[in-house]
Amino acid sequence: MSSGPTSAAAHMRHWTTARVHFLHIDDVRDDEEKHLQRAAALHTQLARALPPHDLEKWDELLATYRATLAKVRDEQRHLQQAQDALAALRAPSSVGGRPGSASERVGPAGSVQAAVVVPAIGRHFRHPGSEVKRPKLKFPNIVVGPGTNVAVHTMVDGQHAWIWAIVKTVKNGLYEVADIENESPAFSVTEHDIIPLPPPNYPDFPQGCTVMACYPDTTAFYKAVVVAPPKKGSPEPMYQIQFFDDDNVPFRNVPKTHVTQYVSDKIDRM
Repeated sequence: MSSGPTSAAAHMRHWTTARVHFLHIDDVRDDEEKHLQRAAALHTQLARALPPHDLEKWDELLATYRATLAKVRDEQRHLQQAQDALAALRAPSSVGGRPGSASERVGPAGSVQAAVVVPAIGRHFRHPGSEVKRPKLKFPNIVVGPGTNVAVHTMVDGQHAWIWAIVKTVKNGLYEVADIENESPAFSVTEHDIIPLPPPNYPDFPQGCTVMACYPDTTAFYKAVVVAPPKKGSPEPMYQIQFFDDDNVPFRNVPKTHVTQYVSDKIDRM
């Protein structure tokens, strides 16, 4: 592989991937702490209660520990993927086989490529004494009703998938949805199986944000990272999106309304 723009793009892609997974670990560890705090409170309540104990409390305690274990597994998975991304950065092929410092890489004619800056990677991983804190990203809730476009979880050829669908009816906590490509037959899902697509005036997801994006020329949604948000004032707002399993492509242009939140509680449970 020759050293050049492609190598620089690969560098940034690997850094972005590592950063995203470290940020996910931040979120997971926050959730773990909340679960363990709740477990401690339940232990205190059960210790003070006279027998026979409330079985619902024991059930809640068991569920809390199971949820904690699931978060620990998420942390292990994100840590492994971050490690893989950093390993790819160290591989000779990622910089055209040429050695160099962490801040620059020398090209064919002795030219220096753009500096690669190590991104900040979150609260739990900052250097001692650093006061840098990453704010939680909060986005407005989208009301889901008949006619709402959503990404819906389903099975395709035995594999978990998220496809574009439209909500037909909502009743008793069930959402009847239909594939946007083939509106018949419709099928019912719960709120845990849908992620609403944003309206045109929805706030932009920032650079580095993990999202679910519709792959160009398909109606399937995949995990991705925002390389660049839409340009202000553009008549057809487009994100630059890098899909996680699209290793050879630095980014793809995806319409703003085809990009939605990555809801880990819904997606990572699969």
